[in-house]
Amino acid sequence: MNDKLLLNNEVGRTLKNELMKIIKDEDIDVKKTYEYSFQKNSGFRFMLDKKGRFIKKVIVLPKFTDDNDIMQSVIIAHELGHYFVYKKLSHWKRDFLLYSNIYLTYYNEKKAWDEGQKLLIDLGYWENESVKTTFKSKRKASLASYKPNGTWTSHIFNSITKPIIFVIKLLFFSYLTVALLINLGLNEVPIPFFPKNPEFYNVSRTEFFSNVQYLFWTVLQAYLFLYYLPKKLLKFLRN
Repeated sequence: MNDKLLLNNEVGRTLKNELMKIIKDEDIDVKKTYEYSFQKNSGFRFMLDKKGRFIKKVIVLPKFTDDNDIMQSVIIAHELGHYFVYKKLSHWKRDFLLYSNIYLTYYNEKKAWDEGQKLLIDLGYWENESVKTTFKSKRKASLASYKPNGTWTSHIFNSITKPIIFVIKLLFFSYLTVALLINLGLNEVPIPFFPKNPEFYNVSRTEFFSNVQYLFWTVLQAYLFLYYLPKKLLKFLRN
């Protein structure tokens, strides 16, 4: 048992050193953080120039970990897998793969694990039972955490219906709001910032729906420019 443990430790150290050599050859920086130690996490970060070329590549690992060298090697192979996936893709394909979508995220992770396995095969370590077992166990647990509920068709259906339902709700809100304001005004109920004269609220059918349309577009634009687009921009900057 001790001999096997010693052998696994030696295999883990050797594999880890070979992976670190690849990292150095590919001009990738390694950063170890306390944050990832607490989160028990790892990651691959990068920056591109305007032509889609790498100008910064970083593999982030825990500063402290209880994982043995084989597990650490598997994790590093996975993060290198992300790098090789992105390296092989064109600029627009890479952007598409990184788009915030649960299905693309799952596909991205799966491709990284595939590249990580290929890397271990090329290095000649896939035939080692400890390496293979550790890799398969880690991959299964990782992909299970990313696996989306539902199918692509349900996602597409929700992506189409959600905006439609939102628009219908906004139209309904605009209709009720205009109707309520007119009803209050005609009954001389005080409305802040609105005229007190009941005649102001005596509108034709055409004018009523024109007001509904105006309120609808005003609220929609406010939602887009004050909430939705800033939220997307912040998410893009964080990534």
